[in-house]
Amino acid sequence: MTWAEVVHGLLRGLHMAATMCLFGTALACSVIAPAALLRSPAEARRAVQRRLAQLVLTSLIVATLGGGGWLLAEAWDLVPEETVSSALATVPVVLLDTHFGTILIARLALLLLAGLPFAAGRADGWASHGAALLSGAAVGLQAGLGHGVSMGGSLGIELTTTEVLHLLSAGAWLGGLPALLVVIQLSPTAAASDSVGRFSRLGVACVTVLAATICFQAWVLIGNLAGLVGTDYGQVALVKLALFLALMVLAASNRFLLAPALAGGEGQLGRRRLIASVALETLVGAAAILAAGLLLRLEPAMHQQPYWPFSSRLSLDILWAPSLRHVMLKDGMLLLTALAMVGVAIVIRRRAWIPMVPAIFCLSLTIPDLQLLLVPAYPTSFYRSPIGFTSAAIVKGAELFPANCAGCHGTEGRGDGPLAGSLSLSPTDLTASGLFDLGDGDLFWWLSHGIEGSNGELLMPGFADRLTDQQLWELIDYIRAHNVGLTVTTRGEWGHPILAPDATVAVDGKLLALRSLRGRLLRVAAVGKIFTQPAPLSPEPGLSITTVALSPGSDAWNAYAIVSGIDPENLDGCEFLVDPQGWLRRVLKPSGFGRWLDQGAFLDAAKAALSSPVQAPDMDSMQMGN
Repeated sequence: MTWAEVVHGLLRGLHMAATMCLFGTALACSVIAPAALLRSPAEARRAVQRRLAQLVLTSLIVATLGGGGWLLAEAWDLVPEETVSSALATVPVVLLDTHFGTILIARLALLLLAGLPFAAGRADGWASHGAALLSGAAVGLQAGLGHGVSMGGSLGIELTTTEVLHLLSAGAWLGGLPALLVVIQLSPTAAASDSVGRFSRLGVACVTVLAATICFQAWVLIGNLAGLVGTDYGQVALVKLALFLALMVLAASNRFLLAPALAGGEGQLGRRRLIASVALETLVGAAAILAAGLLLRLEPAMHQQPYWPFSSRLSLDILWAPSLRHVMLKDGMLLLTALAMVGVAIVIRRRAWIPMVPAIFCLSLTIPDLQLLLVPAYPTSFYRSPIGFTSAAIVKGAELFPANCAGCHGTEGRGDGPLAGSLSLSPTDLTASGLFDLGDGDLFWWLSHGIEGSNGELLMPGFADRLTDQQLWELIDYIRAHNVGLTVTTRGEWGHPILAPDATVAVDGKLLALRSLRGRLLRVAAVGKIFTQPAPLSPEPGLSITTVALSPGSDAWNAYAIVSGIDPENLDGCEFLVDPQGWLRRVLKPSGFGRWLDQGAFLDAAKAALSSPVQAPDMDSMQMGN
């Protein structure tokens, strides 16, 4: 993250913090302050109203200035010269001709309308309700610049909806803290205590919504632990999460300790403590909003290659190992016992330490077995192939394999190359089924950096100095395609689920990527010298099949030969069934010289594919066609 990106994100965060403060203050004037004002003498009531109006107008000014700075930063990003004069000249274009400019103008207009009643000294009753609605709309507009809108589709709609809820909840809670601070400072003790109680009830609802939306956004935009700790986006999200947890601690302290002390008659001491706590909560909330501004500037973790900083990672594969089943069963019983003892401690309360002793003892017995859940990891362990599982990549990988890998692993990859006998450890059999237990990131690390033995001896050299990253990924695609091609049985089914290699195909006279046809049942037919065109399929009620053809000598032809274990010379007339999710399901060979397979068999295979969807493997360990 560059300094320019940091400044850009902070300007965005400053603008949003001021916008949320205006919304939170207007909402407080609408639902929190009225009860306190009724219980306050006239002088205190006027002081509170005057201070709240000043807070709204100050927020409006800061939002306008922050929006101007944000606008200039957006213009700065668009000019190649990166000079102030060029950026200033580009500002009108950004403001009037971009989606960002439209939203910024609309937001500032809404904030101005929301601030008018406060400027006129009439921010009560329906005026405060209207100001809260207008400023709330201004806050919600931020979702129009979020990741959900750029994502599109049903998931994008869901993400945008959660962003709106997240923004409104943050605005109502964090944006309302300065207004609460004003009420506590200037109102009588009884009125201040009542306002804190009302705000706490609103805060509970806001925290609940925030927690739910944070979980959903993290699931969509970050995805996993590697994305959280190994990307710029995830690390800023961690900072925001830490600030959110600190806010929850402060809010809980205010509600359960300091607010009751104020209501219990501790006088000025209780008020000062509560003011200090709310002021600290306001500062932490402002920091969280600034962090959110940085997040919106960064590319989501789901689109980044996460760098794994630890030497191990968690793997649950051991849970299914038959040799360790008794260990897992023992640990499960100990954990259940510990949980039951904790439940007993919660119920009896008095002398709760008695059941807690065996609970802690049971937990301590499971700690040594936790290391069984850890497997070695590398900085690239969570990398995903950026090139997709394409026909071109598979063919290029096949060209790279003989010169770089066959010497040790053999021409077929079985670990029997001419150099295998001179090695201290036999080369890995790349045709074994265990290959699919290895993630793309692990394979990429070994191919680029090599493999070391336990004594530091280099068991396999790395190729980072000879091959580009693109070529390394192409090798991985070929190795996987070749491996799975050898598992195709006489029935034409694959021993491991695999996606159909992507290729450019002709459909109804248009050239399309094969992956763009997902959602359809596909018949991929190899049309060569003998089989010059696909045989027609008999129409079946409720069964729609799209036929595409492979041309001899093309990358697609050779890739499908590799992935099916068929010599390219014998691919003519073969048909591949691809289900609507993009998985290869069957390869069917012609029934005789010049005769297509009986199409009834293909239709039966298509019906079977629809009735038994593939149980997709963990795509974190096999990122194909992503």
